[in-house]
Amino acid sequence: MPPSVKQYDTYLDKTNVKDDLNHIKDFCSQFPKDKQNYIEDLNATPEHRPQVLVWAPSLTYFVYVHRVLKNVIITLLFEWSMPIFHPFNFCLLITVFPTLIIGIIILEVALHIGLKFGLGELIQRIADEWADGLSIVNWWDPRIFTSEVDEIVKDGIIALDAPLPPPLPEEQLDDSIFGVEGTIQHRGFHLDIAELLLFMSCIIYERNDEIVRNAHKLTSEITRQKGKSITQEDIKTITDRLKESESRIHEQARKWGLKFTSLSELNSLGGPFSGMFWSLEHNFIVVVFKGTTPLNFEDFVIDLMFQRTDARSFVFGEVHEGFYTSLFPQSGHSTSRSSRSSPYITILRAIRSKAAEIQDLRSEKVKVNVWVTGHSLGAALASLFYTRLIKSPGDLGPNCILRDGYMFGSPSIGDADFAAEFASYTNSPYDRHNTLWRIIDDTDIITKLPPGWSDPSVRRVINKSSILNYAHVGEGIRFFQDGSRPSSTKNLFSSGKEPIIIERASDNLSFIGWTRSNVNELFGWAKLNMNDDGEDNVEKSHSSKNVFQEYKHKEGSPLAIIEKLMPTFFKNHLPARYFSVMQRSRKYFDYSHSSTTVNEKDNTYASGSKNFQEFAEKHIEK
Repeated sequence: MPPSVKQYDTYLDKTNVKDDLNHIKDFCSQFPKDKQNYIEDLNATPEHRPQVLVWAPSLTYFVYVHRVLKNVIITLLFEWSMPIFHPFNFCLLITVFPTLIIGIIILEVALHIGLKFGLGELIQRIADEWADGLSIVNWWDPRIFTSEVDEIVKDGIIALDAPLPPPLPEEQLDDSIFGVEGTIQHRGFHLDIAELLLFMSCIIYERNDEIVRNAHKLTSEITRQKGKSITQEDIKTITDRLKESESRIHEQARKWGLKFTSLSELNSLGGPFSGMFWSLEHNFIVVVFKGTTPLNFEDFVIDLMFQRTDARSFVFGEVHEGFYTSLFPQSGHSTSRSSRSSPYITILRAIRSKAAEIQDLRSEKVKVNVWVTGHSLGAALASLFYTRLIKSPGDLGPNCILRDGYMFGSPSIGDADFAAEFASYTNSPYDRHNTLWRIIDDTDIITKLPPGWSDPSVRRVINKSSILNYAHVGEGIRFFQDGSRPSSTKNLFSSGKEPIIIERASDNLSFIGWTRSNVNELFGWAKLNMNDDGEDNVEKSHSSKNVFQEYKHKEGSPLAIIEKLMPTFFKNHLPARYFSVMQRSRKYFDYSHSSTTVNEKDNTYASGSKNFQEFAEKHIEK
């Protein structure tokens, strides 16, 4: 294996380490240009899998235990008064983390025993016979990879291509832009974009991690043989294996008229990774992060490493350590990589390179739209990546413009300071054009973890070291499985006269015994898009996109029984449920503003009305 990160950082002046670095660089430079960054990233990713006996914990487990115990010891050492002044936090600290240490070793052993006795083969048989050969995450609605969603994909691609709507003319600005209502910049949630990015977040689960590990092993063997010149046959063998591991993703991307490229292993071989959808015919790049695979121990370790770490080097406040160390460099730990080859830098290099390639083919030099998305763990990593770009938009280079992020089923990623700083940046400048949309499927339990507080008035009194010091970021959009009107965290436009998504009214009791109508009355949330009789004033679209029925499994499929037995709060985390719940909500969207149309004057696309001037004249009171 190449020298460790610690050797690179400590002994960089030594000739042999310089030679190793040059050797790896030369090795990667011989691959196709669009693969070079990823090959370098793959070569630098540590493997945590050496495990001979099923009852012997893996290196991944020891890394997890080390970080958890370090966090607990340091907290108790410097917060020695916690048992007296914060007894509740103290009880959580000494019970939650030890329980997780025990629970995660039980999980690892259970997974290894299950896989050893044929669990993997059983799952593959079920997938082949009843779920079109898809991974577990995508068993529950295979239609999202068929021609049945072609209209959604087509409209979504048009919307991703669209340039920003023009800013509001200076003479139309008024004091409302500085008020509590927010800004008058058009920040539109686009349902077709949301569903297309959900499809991308789903298909990225279909990579074969075992083949990637084999390719990693082969690259390691070649780099060890310093005297050997790499041959074209070696290059072809490695690239063929990587292509085979992603064959289903590439096949689906072609059906959508797009291409796919892997970007980074995110510091954990076989765990979460990131990829990029793009096309030279379109003016956008979509960066996608993979979520948790149910049988992947690496993914669970990252999810459960929720002690926070100081993240101010790259973003704000304190952030979930598992997410942070997957993306950004941590030179102080042997399992992470130096800043020269961190996943974040690798992803940026690929985006910059591809954006330049897209621009070179165009006569008009329009900046390339960069969108970010992910589901579950992927949504958390995507949110962290998006946060860095909000803080430092120049990282994308001169050829790109950051557009919106669409995150599905994301857990919380940072503390109260992180959330406050994020809110400050997203409201600066007042006409900021990009938004992080945090999409929630009704009672999805993952969106409530790690437990914390979103109300700023509560967050300010929470002890900084508390386990409960977590908060969500971005604009939350909650969809409901019963077909009720979606709700949002706050007004998405400034004047209050535009069509917005607001809290629904319902007589159904919530889990704490309050009805949503009670909450609406208490906080003064208005009901919009209602007629004089109080009924929903909804213009239903007659598009074929709205005719989807609830997916029914094949006759005799065991998946139908399994799905019924799933707890609702867990079932609602499945990507298929996100698709179905958004489909049910289409009738609530005002398509004159949420769909993409063509500007007849200059033949360009704009999200919403044909131009922002028309939008402003119609909806902003003079």
